[in-house]
Amino acid sequence: MARRRSALYYVRVPILAEEYAVHVYIGPATQVMRAAQQRLARAGLQHTLLGSLDGMRGIAWNCLPAHNPIIGVRSDLAPVDAAATLAHEASHALGFIARQTGLDDEAGEFRAHGISAVLRLAGPHRRTRRGRKGRRH
Repeated sequence: MARRRSALYYVRVPILAEEYAVHVYIGPATQVMRAAQQRLARAGLQHTLLGSLDGMRGIAWNCLPAHNPIIGVRSDLAPVDAAATLAHEASHALGFIARQTGLDDEAGEFRAHGISAVLRLAGPHRRTRRGRKGRRH
């Protein structure tokens, strides 16, 4: 059964020695959309995020080259579904970075290690009281 979470969770996951990052928001759909759009506004970008989390589990936005990719995941998912969705969206975000940098990732190592980093820092286990490393908005 899915759990209801009202707090917005955010974490920045560094990629390629801090040169790039993936910004991850987990929370109610409307809060995730608002926070992601505010992040771009604070960076001085007049970029409108296309798509929404309505009827979706998660979404990845390619904001390169002006801003790093942003991932949004709904918080009302069961932990196993949240982890699977986060891994799926991380794959897209890392693909955006690989294309931007021209990285040849034929063996898939960049993507594999990047997905691992996202899950380690932003996975559902991190949102518990004891293990939370990200910050709540």
